[in-house]
Amino acid sequence: MKRLPREQVLEKYNKIKEFLNASDELSVEQKEDLAALLAHLENNTGWLTAPCSTRYHASYEGGLLEHSLNCVNTILKIKRVLAPDIKDTSAVIVGLLHDVGKYCAYTQKEPTERQQQFGYPGSITMNKSVPHMNHEDRSLWMISKFYDLSEEEFASIAFHNVFFRSDDNTFFDAGKLTGLLAMADYWACVFIDEPGN
Repeated sequence: MKRLPREQVLEKYNKIKEFLNASDELSVEQKEDLAALLAHLENNTGWLTAPCSTRYHASYEGGLLEHSLNCVNTILKIKRVLAPDIKDTSAVIVGLLHDVGKYCAYTQKEPTERQQQFGYPGSITMNKSVPHMNHEDRSLWMISKFYDLSEEEFASIAFHNVFFRSDDNTFFDAGKLTGLLAMADYWACVFIDEPGN
């Protein structure tokens, strides 16, 4: 899939924020808490500009936000068919925020001489200046400072990488939303963010 221009990515993000703010499924307090969380992420972290990985998918500036938007779009499509009883807002919240813990996980290395010669930026690497924490836990830690997830939303973010982890069977008891997020995240990673990577 061709990468969207940055303005279009930010436009999609703003539409999601407008959707959440206009939803009847959320209380006024929940809307205010979500707005505070997103404002904090936008103004105090690398949420809008961070890459999503070192090389596997969306490993470019702004890739984290773009991947998150791809997950929102995908989870809503899957939900309509497989679990229409799940609230749209829950699907949007977990799709948007499941990887937010990656906001500080990666950093851009200075380009090598050869990379400079051909106009390539330096490669993305792990940021060793932040304490190690898996991104699921860091996501939940960051979100919990501002917003109270439902139990199922919490479990969804905690176990969304089940397809890439063999150490946790808890996923199978975590509910439909967790399954939807795991499928949406996998689909976005493999078929939308950078097919064939």
